[in-house]
Amino acid sequence: MKKFIFIISLLTTIGTAIFFSLPERGNLLNPEIKAFHEPIEPTVTLKTSTGEWRQIFYDDFSGNQLDPKKWNALKREESQNQELQFYTPENVVVGENHVKLIAKRERKGSRFYTSGQIDTKGKFSFLYGRVEIRMKHPKGTGLFPALWLLPARSNTVLPEIDIMEVIGQEPYRIHMTNHWLEDGRRKFTTYHYDTTQPDQFHTYALEWEKDEIRWYINGKLRRKTNQGVPQQRMYLIMNLAVGGVWPGPPNKRTHFPAEMIIDDVKVYQQKGAPRP
Repeated sequence: MKKFIFIISLLTTIGTAIFFSLPERGNLLNPEIKAFHEPIEPTVTLKTSTGEWRQIFYDDFSGNQLDPKKWNALKREESQNQELQFYTPENVVVGENHVKLIAKRERKGSRFYTSGQIDTKGKFSFLYGRVEIRMKHPKGTGLFPALWLLPARSNTVLPEIDIMEVIGQEPYRIHMTNHWLEDGRRKFTTYHYDTTQPDQFHTYALEWEKDEIRWYINGKLRRKTNQGVPQQRMYLIMNLAVGGVWPGPPNKRTHFPAEMIIDDVKVYQQKGAPRP
Protein backbone atom coordinates (compact mmCIF):
# COMPACT_ATOMS: atom_id res chain seq x y z
CA MET A 1 0.00 0.00 0.00
CA LYS A 2 2.79 2.38 0.93
CA LYS A 3 4.49 1.54 -2.35
CA PHE A 4 1.28 2.35 -4.28
CA ILE A 5 0.88 5.73 -2.48
CA PHE A 6 4.53 6.55 -3.21
CA ILE A 7 4.06 5.83 -6.93
CA ILE A 8 0.90 8.00 -7.10
CA SER A 9 2.70 10.84 -5.31
CA LEU A 10 5.69 10.56 -7.63
CA LEU A 11 3.52 10.63 -10.75
CA THR A 12 1.62 13.67 -9.43
CA THR A 13 4.88 15.52 -8.79
CA ILE A 14 6.22 14.72 -12.27
CA GLY A 15 2.94 15.75 -13.90
CA THR A 16 2.89 19.06 -12.05
CA ALA A 17 6.48 19.80 -13.06
CA ILE A 18 5.76 19.01 -16.71
CA PHE A 19 2.62 21.20 -16.69
CA PHE A 20 4.40 24.26 -15.35
CA SER A 21 7.34 23.77 -17.71
CA LEU A 22 5.11 23.97 -20.81
CA PRO A 23 4.96 27.27 -22.78
CA GLU A 24 2.10 29.52 -21.76
CA ARG A 25 -0.95 28.95 -23.96
CA GLY A 26 -3.10 31.72 -22.63
CA ASN A 27 -5.69 31.80 -19.89
CA LEU A 28 -8.20 29.04 -20.56
CA LEU A 29 -10.68 30.69 -18.20
CA ASN A 30 -10.50 33.93 -20.20
CA PRO A 31 -10.61 33.24 -23.96
CA GLU A 32 -10.01 36.95 -24.69
CA ILE A 33 -6.36 36.50 -23.67
CA LYS A 34 -4.73 35.21 -26.85
CA ALA A 35 -2.00 32.61 -26.95
CA PHE A 36 1.47 34.14 -27.15
CA HIS A 37 2.22 32.57 -30.51
CA GLU A 38 -0.76 34.08 -32.29
CA PRO A 39 0.16 36.94 -34.65
CA ILE A 40 -0.96 40.43 -33.67
CA GLU A 41 -2.24 41.03 -37.20
CA PRO A 42 -2.40 38.92 -40.37
CA THR A 43 0.44 39.08 -42.86
CA VAL A 44 -0.34 41.52 -45.66
CA THR A 45 0.21 40.07 -49.11
CA LEU A 46 -0.18 41.47 -52.61
CA LYS A 47 -0.73 39.43 -55.76
CA THR A 48 0.39 40.89 -59.08
CA SER A 49 1.12 39.52 -62.53
CA THR A 50 4.73 39.05 -61.41
CA GLY A 51 4.01 37.02 -58.28
CA GLU A 52 2.88 37.15 -54.67
CA TRP A 53 4.49 39.78 -52.44
CA ARG A 54 4.69 39.93 -48.63
CA GLN A 55 4.63 43.36 -47.00
CA ILE A 56 7.73 44.16 -44.93
CA PHE A 57 7.39 47.94 -44.46
CA TYR A 58 4.41 50.28 -44.25
CA ASP A 59 3.67 53.85 -43.22
CA ASP A 60 0.47 55.80 -43.82
CA PHE A 61 1.62 58.80 -41.73
CA SER A 62 -1.49 58.57 -39.56
CA GLY A 63 0.04 60.33 -36.56
CA ASN A 64 1.16 63.90 -36.09
CA GLN A 65 4.88 63.34 -36.31
CA LEU A 66 7.39 61.31 -38.30
CA ASP A 67 7.98 57.80 -36.92
CA PRO A 68 11.61 57.89 -35.71
CA LYS A 69 11.85 54.10 -35.90
CA LYS A 70 11.31 54.28 -39.67
CA TRP A 71 12.53 57.67 -40.89
CA ASN A 72 15.28 60.25 -40.64
CA ALA A 73 14.51 63.90 -41.38
CA LEU A 74 17.63 65.37 -42.94
CA LYS A 75 19.37 68.51 -41.72
CA ARG A 76 22.03 69.50 -44.25
CA GLU A 77 23.28 72.67 -45.89
CA GLU A 78 25.65 71.03 -48.37
CA SER A 79 24.14 69.70 -51.55
CA GLN A 80 24.96 67.71 -54.65
CA ASN A 81 24.32 68.80 -58.21
CA GLN A 82 24.55 72.49 -57.23
CA GLU A 83 21.18 72.46 -55.50
CA LEU A 84 20.06 75.59 -53.67
CA GLN A 85 18.14 74.31 -50.63
CA PHE A 86 18.99 73.84 -46.96
CA TYR A 87 17.30 70.61 -45.85
CA THR A 88 15.75 70.96 -42.41
CA PRO A 89 13.38 68.79 -40.29
CA GLU A 90 11.12 71.83 -39.83
CA ASN A 91 10.12 71.45 -43.49
CA VAL A 92 8.82 67.91 -42.92
CA VAL A 93 5.24 68.10 -41.66
CA VAL A 94 3.05 65.10 -40.76
CA GLY A 95 -0.74 65.43 -40.47
CA GLU A 96 -4.06 64.55 -42.08
CA ASN A 97 -2.72 61.08 -43.00
CA HIS A 98 0.19 62.23 -45.11
CA VAL A 99 3.63 63.80 -44.88
CA LYS A 100 4.52 67.03 -46.62
CA LEU A 101 7.99 67.99 -47.78
CA ILE A 102 7.79 71.76 -48.05
CA ALA A 103 10.10 74.01 -50.06
CA LYS A 104 10.23 77.66 -48.98
CA ARG A 105 11.90 80.78 -50.25
CA GLU A 106 13.72 81.80 -47.08
CA ARG A 107 17.28 82.39 -45.86
CA LYS A 108 19.00 79.73 -43.78
CA GLY A 109 22.77 79.54 -43.47
CA SER A 110 24.23 80.33 -46.86
CA ARG A 111 21.06 79.24 -48.68
CA PHE A 112 18.08 81.22 -49.89
CA TYR A 113 15.71 78.23 -49.91
CA THR A 114 14.77 75.52 -47.41
CA SER A 115 13.13 72.17 -48.05
CA GLY A 116 12.55 68.66 -46.72
CA GLN A 117 14.04 65.21 -47.20
CA ILE A 118 13.33 61.96 -45.37
CA ASP A 119 15.01 58.57 -45.69
CA THR A 120 15.27 55.15 -44.05
CA LYS A 121 19.09 55.02 -43.85
CA GLY A 122 20.21 52.94 -40.88
CA LYS A 123 16.61 52.02 -40.05
CA PHE A 124 15.26 50.01 -42.94
CA SER A 125 16.84 48.53 -46.06
CA PHE A 126 16.10 45.58 -48.31
CA LEU A 127 17.55 43.43 -51.08
CA TYR A 128 15.07 43.01 -53.94
CA GLY A 129 11.40 43.83 -53.54
CA ARG A 130 8.48 46.00 -54.60
CA VAL A 131 8.12 49.63 -53.49
CA GLU A 132 4.79 51.47 -53.78
CA ILE A 133 4.44 55.18 -53.02
CA ARG A 134 1.29 57.27 -53.49
CA MET A 135 2.17 60.93 -53.75
CA LYS A 136 1.58 64.27 -55.45
CA HIS A 137 4.38 66.55 -56.60
CA PRO A 138 4.43 70.33 -57.10
CA LYS A 139 5.01 72.23 -60.31
CA GLY A 140 7.20 75.26 -60.87
CA THR A 141 10.52 76.05 -62.50
CA GLY A 142 13.46 74.92 -60.37
CA LEU A 143 11.55 72.40 -58.23
CA PHE A 144 12.91 68.84 -58.22
CA PRO A 145 10.89 66.13 -56.38
CA ALA A 146 12.24 62.56 -56.34
CA LEU A 147 11.77 59.05 -54.94
CA TRP A 148 14.93 56.94 -55.05
CA LEU A 149 17.11 54.16 -53.60
CA LEU A 150 20.78 54.16 -52.56
CA PRO A 151 23.14 51.48 -51.15
CA ALA A 152 22.64 50.81 -47.44
CA ARG A 153 26.19 49.74 -46.59
CA SER A 154 28.35 51.95 -48.76
CA ASN A 155 29.74 55.47 -48.85
CA THR A 156 29.30 55.65 -52.60
CA VAL A 157 26.29 57.21 -54.32
CA LEU A 158 26.14 54.35 -56.81
CA PRO A 159 24.29 52.22 -57.71
CA GLU A 160 21.14 54.35 -57.62
CA ILE A 161 17.57 53.58 -58.66
CA ASP A 162 15.27 56.55 -59.30
CA ILE A 163 11.69 55.39 -58.85
CA MET A 164 10.52 58.75 -60.14
CA GLU A 165 11.98 62.20 -60.75
CA VAL A 166 10.29 65.33 -62.04
CA ILE A 167 11.54 68.80 -62.84
CA GLY A 168 8.95 71.40 -61.98
CA GLN A 169 8.86 73.12 -65.37
CA GLU A 170 7.76 69.76 -66.88
CA PRO A 171 5.44 68.43 -64.14
CA TYR A 172 3.76 65.96 -66.50
CA ARG A 173 7.00 64.12 -67.40
CA ILE A 174 7.98 61.28 -65.06
CA HIS A 175 11.60 60.13 -65.34
CA MET A 176 12.59 56.55 -64.38
CA THR A 177 16.36 55.97 -64.22
CA ASN A 178 19.00 53.66 -62.83
CA HIS A 179 22.69 54.50 -62.43
CA TRP A 180 25.67 52.19 -61.86
CA LEU A 181 29.43 51.88 -62.16
CA GLU A 182 30.96 49.61 -64.80
CA ASP A 183 34.74 49.33 -65.26
CA GLY A 184 35.11 52.49 -63.21
CA ARG A 185 32.78 54.49 -65.44
CA ARG A 186 29.38 55.85 -64.53
CA LYS A 187 26.56 54.50 -66.67
CA PHE A 188 22.80 54.91 -66.67
CA THR A 189 19.63 54.00 -68.54
CA THR A 190 16.51 56.12 -68.42
CA TYR A 191 13.01 56.51 -69.79
CA HIS A 192 10.20 59.01 -69.29
CA TYR A 193 6.43 58.78 -69.33
CA ASP A 194 4.06 61.75 -69.70
CA THR A 195 1.04 61.80 -67.39
CA THR A 196 -2.21 63.55 -68.35
CA GLN A 197 -2.99 64.73 -64.80
CA PRO A 198 0.28 65.89 -63.23
CA ASP A 199 -1.52 67.79 -60.45
CA GLN A 200 -3.19 64.62 -59.07
CA PHE A 201 -2.04 61.87 -56.72
CA HIS A 202 -0.40 58.94 -58.49
CA THR A 203 1.01 55.63 -57.28
CA TYR A 204 4.59 54.97 -58.31
CA ALA A 205 5.84 51.40 -57.96
CA LEU A 206 9.17 49.72 -58.54
CA GLU A 207 9.78 45.98 -58.73
CA TRP A 208 13.43 45.10 -58.22
CA GLU A 209 14.54 41.51 -58.73
CA LYS A 210 17.96 39.94 -59.19
CA ASP A 211 17.99 40.27 -62.96
CA GLU A 212 15.44 42.99 -63.73
CA ILE A 213 13.97 46.31 -62.60
CA ARG A 214 10.40 47.31 -63.52
CA TRP A 215 8.67 50.69 -63.09
CA TYR A 216 4.89 51.13 -62.78
CA ILE A 217 2.64 54.20 -62.68
CA ASN A 218 -0.88 53.66 -61.35
CA GLY A 219 -0.53 49.92 -61.77
CA LYS A 220 0.64 49.96 -65.39
CA LEU A 221 4.11 48.84 -66.44
CA ARG A 222 5.97 51.79 -67.96
CA ARG A 223 9.57 50.61 -68.14
CA LYS A 224 11.82 47.62 -67.47
CA THR A 225 15.53 46.94 -67.79
CA ASN A 226 18.08 44.25 -67.00
CA GLN A 227 21.07 46.61 -67.22
CA GLY A 228 22.89 47.76 -64.10
CA VAL A 229 20.64 45.91 -61.66
CA PRO A 230 21.95 46.43 -58.07
CA GLN A 231 22.91 43.35 -56.08
CA GLN A 232 23.11 44.97 -52.66
CA ARG A 233 20.73 46.24 -49.99
CA MET A 234 19.19 49.66 -50.60
CA TYR A 235 17.38 52.27 -48.52
CA LEU A 236 14.63 54.69 -49.54
CA ILE A 237 14.88 58.47 -49.99
CA MET A 238 12.09 60.99 -50.66
CA ASN A 239 12.96 64.64 -51.17
CA LEU A 240 12.00 67.94 -52.74
CA ALA A 241 15.11 69.67 -54.05
CA VAL A 242 15.31 73.28 -55.25
CA GLY A 243 17.51 74.19 -58.20
CA GLY A 244 20.50 72.22 -59.40
CA VAL A 245 22.20 71.33 -62.66
CA TRP A 246 19.16 69.70 -64.22
CA PRO A 247 16.13 71.84 -63.25
CA GLY A 248 18.04 75.12 -62.95
CA PRO A 249 17.05 77.81 -60.44
CA PRO A 250 13.50 78.92 -59.64
CA ASN A 251 12.17 82.04 -61.33
CA LYS A 252 9.73 84.76 -60.30
CA ARG A 253 6.76 82.63 -61.32
CA THR A 254 7.74 79.68 -59.10
CA HIS A 255 5.26 79.51 -56.25
CA PHE A 256 6.50 79.09 -52.67
CA PRO A 257 5.84 77.37 -50.38
CA ALA A 258 5.73 74.31 -52.65
CA GLU A 259 4.60 70.96 -51.30
CA MET A 260 5.44 67.36 -52.14
CA ILE A 261 2.71 65.30 -50.46
CA ILE A 262 3.13 61.58 -49.71
CA ASP A 263 0.09 59.53 -48.68
CA ASP A 264 1.69 56.20 -47.94
CA VAL A 265 4.74 54.01 -48.49
CA LYS A 266 4.68 50.22 -48.85
CA VAL A 267 7.53 47.78 -49.40
CA TYR A 268 7.05 44.11 -50.26
CA GLN A 269 9.25 41.08 -50.90
CA GLN A 270 8.53 37.86 -52.71
CA LYS A 271 8.55 34.58 -50.82
CA GLY A 272 12.08 33.29 -50.43
CA ALA A 273 13.72 36.71 -50.89
CA PRO A 274 16.35 37.86 -48.36
CA ARG A 275 14.65 39.13 -45.20
CA PRO A 276 14.92 42.81 -44.22
